[in-house]
Amino acid sequence: MIHRSAAEHRRSPQGRLLSRYGFEHVLAVPLIRDGRMFGMITLSGRTGRPVFGGPEQQVADRLARFVAVALTNAGAYEATAGLAGFEEKVALKTASRVAEMRTTRLGDDVTIQVPGSR
Repeated sequence: MIHRSAAEHRRSPQGRLLSRYGFEHVLAVPLIRDGRMFGMITLSGRTGRPVFGGPEQQVADRLARFVAVALTNAGAYEATAGLAGFEEKVALKTASRVAEMRTTRLGDDVTIQVPGSR
């Protein structure tokens, strides 16, 4: 929420809530990955401290980019870890089915494999 003045901010519900906990300033930076926003980092400044300036905004922006990449990578890792478990299940099932197969030879060059027959 952007307020036109400090007085307007203090009268707002957000300003009153911040004041109750000893905060006066807020800097919110979006988390953006692949052109879409998926979260927000919010920094609060204590009452009586200077407002956030350009250097703090630059640091917050850089932090948000690092956090966005880290969260995206964590999601990709989690998805990949799930695939590893799936691949293991497929390999075990395949090994089981191969063990059940019976091979029938019909000559030197022809082999028939019949699943499930013993």
